[in-house]
Amino acid sequence: MKRLPHVLSLVLASTVAVAAPAATATADDAGQCKITYSVPNDWGSGFTGAVSITNTSGMAIDGWTLTFSFPGNQRITNGWGATWTQTSATAMSWNRTIAPGATLSGLGFNASYSGANSPPAEFRLNGQLCNAPTPGTKPLRDLAAARGKYFGSAMTVPELEDTQNRELTAREAGVITVGNEMKWEATEPSRGQFTFTGGDRIWAGAVAAGQRVRGHTLVWHNQTPQWVQDLPANQLRQAMLDHIAAVAGHYRGKVFAWDVVNEAFEDNGTRRQSFWQQKLGDGYLAEAFRAARAADPDAKLYYNDYNTDGLGAKSDAVYELVKSFKQQGVPIDGVGFQSHLLLGGVPASMRQNLQRFADLGVDVAITELDIRMTLPADSVKLATQAADYGAVARACLAVTRCVGITTWSLSDKHSWIPSVFPGQGAALPFDETFAPKPAYRALAGAFS
Repeated sequence: MKRLPHVLSLVLASTVAVAAPAATATADDAGQCKITYSVPNDWGSGFTGAVSITNTSGMAIDGWTLTFSFPGNQRITNGWGATWTQTSATAMSWNRTIAPGATLSGLGFNASYSGANSPPAEFRLNGQLCNAPTPGTKPLRDLAAARGKYFGSAMTVPELEDTQNRELTAREAGVITVGNEMKWEATEPSRGQFTFTGGDRIWAGAVAAGQRVRGHTLVWHNQTPQWVQDLPANQLRQAMLDHIAAVAGHYRGKVFAWDVVNEAFEDNGTRRQSFWQQKLGDGYLAEAFRAARAADPDAKLYYNDYNTDGLGAKSDAVYELVKSFKQQGVPIDGVGFQSHLLLGGVPASMRQNLQRFADLGVDVAITELDIRMTLPADSVKLATQAADYGAVARACLAVTRCVGITTWSLSDKHSWIPSVFPGQGAALPFDETFAPKPAYRALAGAFS
């Protein structure tokens, strides 16, 4: 089938939109260059790319090399207006000078590809990034809100105490998910002995930054004290009900949503044989949701899980759970899709999957997004990651009841990935120095 042309404009201070056919993204320029990239012709196995360079500085550019990296397997076969390689275009003798305010057009190439034909995540002119955010760029929380969504981040006490991280999160995130401090081991380490110090600190910090708070998580098989796991069935059920009443009751009116039950299914769609399942059976999920509704009638109640982002056995099982809850009158308001993804691993069926859950009458949310890669990171991997982040954002934007996207922290400095997946990391939109990565610009471009 013939594909429609698509255009992507990339500007200094721009957000990079990982473009689908017919998509366009632009932003205010700030610095020395504005790059406009378009695909005027795409025939399925190959395409024509067109590039123009605008000198937005006050000085002439005398000699230039434009560098870029495609996120897929695109291969340039021939080009014009410059000397082309797979990752660069260098000026000819007759177009090496670009006057202030002038635009050099007529640069282009033909290329082959298979799979997705995503554009480069960034362009650099003589080494300078032509799409870096500037202080005037709108934060993700504002860009998302303008589209009727939220953008959020996880937050733990160590992250809150990191001044640079706290300031970045206050700027970019409109919603905070409490990373660890509302889990069972943090709130009820001994039976009946509750402590809310950590969760209260994060909640207060969020309020000070004008952020809303998601509660995470009431019932999970991990980070639950041994004393809970050792209880006999009748006492375990009562301990669960008491815990939900106390924790959700403490934060009643303070959080707008709760991840009530977390990760109750295996990847093959069967029930996870946790101590909850083995001792209480299938019914503990419904009991947990009913208890959460009683403790906080106004909070949105979510089931939350990983590896459910696309169509498959596990998402099918969760779908059937939600469908049965709706039929039985069990209070459930939303489904959280954690989206801990591998580089290049955004499911093609993600939008379709989100939509089918929304069609059951519940909200959906991307709740713990990160996209990990094998280290070290390089420009090709970062470009692929940017394409992936953009794809996730567009999937959410395409579904009316997808309420927002939360990343599991903002900076690689605080990512959980390296400690759990040795040799992998660089999974978040900001690097370890809090500098924005192409993934950040891809998110901003999608929301724009």
